[in-house]
Amino acid sequence: MELLLIVDNADSLDIRVRTFLAGTYSLLSARSGKEALETLSSEECGNVILNFSLPDMPGVLLLQKIQREIDPHIRVVMLSGGVEVREIVHAMRSGAADVIEQRSEPETIVERLLAAFSCSPYPSKSRQQSPQPVGEQRAFIFVSAAMKKVNFEITRLARTDFDVLLCGETGVGKDLVASQLYFRSNRKQKPFLPVSMRALNETLIESELFGHERGAFSGAERAKTGKFEAARGGTIFIPEISSLSEALQLKLLYFLQYKRISRVGQDAKSSEIPLDVRLIMATNDDLHDLVERGTLREDFYHRIAGVQLHIPPLRERVDDIIPLSEYFVEFYSGYPSGPRYEISPDVKEAMLSYHWPGNIRELENAVKHAMAFSSGRVLGIHDFPRLFDPAYRRTPGLSESADTHDAIQPYAEAMLEFKRSYFQKLLPRAQGNVMKAAELAKMTPQGVRRILNSFQLRR
Repeated sequence: MELLLIVDNADSLDIRVRTFLAGTYSLLSARSGKEALETLSSEECGNVILNFSLPDMPGVLLLQKIQREIDPHIRVVMLSGGVEVREIVHAMRSGAADVIEQRSEPETIVERLLAAFSCSPYPSKSRQQSPQPVGEQRAFIFVSAAMKKVNFEITRLARTDFDVLLCGETGVGKDLVASQLYFRSNRKQKPFLPVSMRALNETLIESELFGHERGAFSGAERAKTGKFEAARGGTIFIPEISSLSEALQLKLLYFLQYKRISRVGQDAKSSEIPLDVRLIMATNDDLHDLVERGTLREDFYHRIAGVQLHIPPLRERVDDIIPLSEYFVEFYSGYPSGPRYEISPDVKEAMLSYHWPGNIRELENAVKHAMAFSSGRVLGIHDFPRLFDPAYRRTPGLSESADTHDAIQPYAEAMLEFKRSYFQKLLPRAQGNVMKAAELAKMTPQGVRRILNSFQLRR
């Protein structure tokens, strides 16, 4: 049984969590940083649960010592008892696999621990050889009820091997949700390969995904392995699934159905290549509308839309705005060695009333811009000019003085509000019956269900 070391002098880990872990791991315990280092030096322990507060040293310092002096591939999860955001950022930068609030529900703690830890035997060498995504893993920051639901769905989907479609507006964090699905799945020791579709033409996209044989097209001087073969056993992430041509939709449809591919230019007599690869796709488009316009094949739509996860826009999870902004400030401050920044109260108030059309990406860029051009360490009104521009303030719709500039609501937001209002009125008229609602709206039942799910409207 794999060893798990719990470093905690206050027994703050819930007894129900300890009981569950005892059935999966052989538990070791340490009351101090020194005792933990001695245990890790003598035992082949691949996983550690570590409290931020220890009697002889800060928990993050022990994390750094484990990474530097023992083994950088040991998975360390830190328990937070209400520490500040900057300490969470510091822990993630120092190599923590996750930071979990110890007052969370025991079921949530167990799910996060199992997602962070590998259940295979102690695998330092195999971890070094396993291809992993390039880049720094970001913390998954949220406090809103809407994102708690998304977090629950991520954990539930991560336990399956189903291909998943992530839906949401530009900038809501679909790439982060995709990485969370990957890191919580049993495929996390295998590759995670994102594919940027818009940066390549159709021939190169097909070659990038499926590979090609020598001489398949002009310039193909040697055979190439595609992303699907390179990700064998792992996960492919396609963030712009709606941008595929019809020919590529057909080829991807075949893979989704049979989990087999053939390279570009491959001899028709050659056997297809069977692959165990999970596909995570994302879109910010209305796919049903694309089907109606003829730019997306209906059979392809039904195949990719089987398992969907909707990520709500930032304006629908206002409780996340301040924690996210504080996280970005600390992340880009370079804590603990860099200068400390903070956001003024009036800016925080303005952030809550701003509609954030660019969602989390816009919030992150706004914080970066403010830090780059601020003359002080307190980020104030002048550092966030867009927040205080009446043209970009949150408005409920068109005001009576429609001739003023600040009365115009962004078209996309107005259409979204209209669509939500329409279906909120449609449901009672149809007595909650989807078939009747579809008949009244002159839509397909599938289209009605999709929109109801996207707005989380109860039937």
